[in-house]
Amino acid sequence: MSLASAREHRTAVVSTRTREEIHVAVRVDASANIGVGHAVRCLALVQELSRRSVRVTVFGMLDIRWVADAYERLGVPVLSPSQIDRAHVTHAVIDGYDISPELGAGLRSNAVRVLAMVDDEFGAGQVADVYVDQNYGARPHVGGPDGSIALAGPPYSLLRDEVLAVRSAPVLEHTRVTSDAAPRVLAVFGGTDPHGAAEVLVPMLVETGAPMQLTVVCPDPARGARLSSVPVQGPHQHVTVSAVLPNLAATAAAHDVAVSAAGSTVWELLTIGTPTAVVCVVDNQEAGYRATTGSGLVVPAGRLTRLRTGDRNEREAGVESLARLLTDGQLQHHLRRRGMAQFDGRGRERVADALLDSAQFVDGHGRRTPDDGGVPGEIG
Repeated sequence: MSLASAREHRTAVVSTRTREEIHVAVRVDASANIGVGHAVRCLALVQELSRRSVRVTVFGMLDIRWVADAYERLGVPVLSPSQIDRAHVTHAVIDGYDISPELGAGLRSNAVRVLAMVDDEFGAGQVADVYVDQNYGARPHVGGPDGSIALAGPPYSLLRDEVLAVRSAPVLEHTRVTSDAAPRVLAVFGGTDPHGAAEVLVPMLVETGAPMQLTVVCPDPARGARLSSVPVQGPHQHVTVSAVLPNLAATAAAHDVAVSAAGSTVWELLTIGTPTAVVCVVDNQEAGYRATTGSGLVVPAGRLTRLRTGDRNEREAGVESLARLLTDGQLQHHLRRRGMAQFDGRGRERVADALLDSAQFVDGHGRRTPDDGGVPGEIG
C-alpha cells in the first residue's frame, strides 16, 4: 500500500467510528518534580469528554493525591504508561515534554487519531494529527505530518469545571477602587511549587510595604513553616500559609489579586477575572511570560532565575510592579476586564471537537455531526 493510500485508509477508519466505539487514551504525568500543570489541563479536556459520554483511560503516573482523586471522581481508570501500547484505543492525547515522539507515531500507524499538547517548542517534536498550544500569544505549530491541524492561543485554553462554574456564577463587581480595606492576595505557584518560587515572591510582596491579607499555597511543610515566619512590615500585613486549596478557582475569585507562576494557572485566573502578577519560573514559561506581560494582560513580577541570583534591577522592578498591583484599584479593574475578555471558557469544547474530528464525526444514527462553528485551526 502506498503512503498516500495508507493515509486515506487511516482517515476513513478514524472518521467513521461511532460514539460507542470511541476510546480516548490520555498520556500524562503529575509529580512533585514536574508539577501538575500537564495533568490539570488534561483533566479539563477529560471532563469535557466525559460530559459527552466518551470513554477515557489515563496512562501515566499521577503521584499528587488531589490530582489522582480528581480523575477518580470522573470514574476514569489510571493505568501504567507502559500499557498504552497494548490498549485498544481510537484517539489519544499526549501531554509531556519528555514523552518520545515514537509514541505518537506508533499510535497513528494503528489508525489512532493523536492530539499533542505543546508549549512553544516544548513537546513540539511529538508526532500528531492535532497540535494545541493554549498559551497567550502562541503561534500555530509547524512541522507536523501532512494534514495535521495546529490550534493556538486563548480560544483553545483548557479550563476545568470549577473554573467554568466560577466564571458563569453571578459575581458582584469588586470595589477595590474606593475600598480602604487591605487587599486579599493569593500567591500560588502551581500545584506543588516544585521550584520554591513562594520563598522568593512572598518577601517581595512584603517588601512593597502595602497592606495585604496574603494567602500562600505551599504543600511542603518545611517550606510552609519558613514562609509563616517571614517578617511583615507592621500590623497591616498578614500572611497565611495553606497546604492545599480544595477549589482554587473559588478561592481566587474571593481574592482581589493573585501572584502566580506563568503557567496554566494564569489562564484560569484570567478567565475568572482575578488581576494577576506573574513570575517566569522555568524556561517553558518564557514565551507566555513575554506575551502576557508585554501586552499588559498581567503584571510582571520577574524571572525566578534572575531574582534568585541577586539581579537587583529585576527585583526592584518586580517589587515596584507588585506594589502598583496591590494599591491601584483602577489597574485591578482594567486587568479584570481584559482577562475575562480574552478567555471565553469554551476552549476545551473546541479542542475536544478537533480531537474527535467533529466535522467528520458520525454519530450512532449514521449522521454527520456538525462542527460548533468555533475558531478554525491552521492546516499543517
